[in-house]
Amino acid sequence: MGNPIVGNPSLIPEKSKGFSIGFNQPFLSDRVKWSVNVFYNKYFDIIDFDTGPPPQLVNRDEVTAKGFESSLVMPITNDLSVHAHITYVNTDLANSNQELRHRPEWSGGMNIIWNALKELRFTLNILYIGKVYDSSIPTDDVELEPYSRVDATITWELSKYLSLGLGVDNLFNTRYEEVVGFPALGIRPRLWMRSEF
Repeated sequence: MGNPIVGNPSLIPEKSKGFSIGFNQPFLSDRVKWSVNVFYNKYFDIIDFDTGPPPQLVNRDEVTAKGFESSLVMPITNDLSVHAHITYVNTDLANSNQELRHRPEWSGGMNIIWNALKELRFTLNILYIGKVYDSSIPTDDVELEPYSRVDATITWELSKYLSLGLGVDNLFNTRYEEVVGFPALGIRPRLWMRSEF
């Protein structure tokens, strides 16, 4: 509300109502687990950015969001498993043809986890984000391209209380923007140590 560039002291709190229906189904003696959830939500006075002029945060009268999300957990072997998820959200801004920002219709991903040894775990994370709309003062409204990103990590449990990890984010150097005007980092290695007491 008090941001010196886009703040708006007249903003009022958002309100919402909605419902969801979920379904969970195990298979193969509970080894494989599948779930799906269908939802419908209506938001009132949702806070959004308006390019103006002047550019500022505003309340939108009414927004409807409906869709589904689904996930699947599937062990391939005792040491290898796959976790997959997908989400679809359709948003509609009442009495307007303007698109809400940073809300992809489709998103999803997959995590592949391999426990090579009792103390050694490899993880491959695959993320997909569909096209989104964004805006800035220099560009006005723009459509950001869909992208997929792959991250990989290796974790070594040295003891019950100490672990080491090596990760590489954006393994294939995907070029994308989560926010207009700010290209994502390229390949980014990480090294960490965690201690728990």
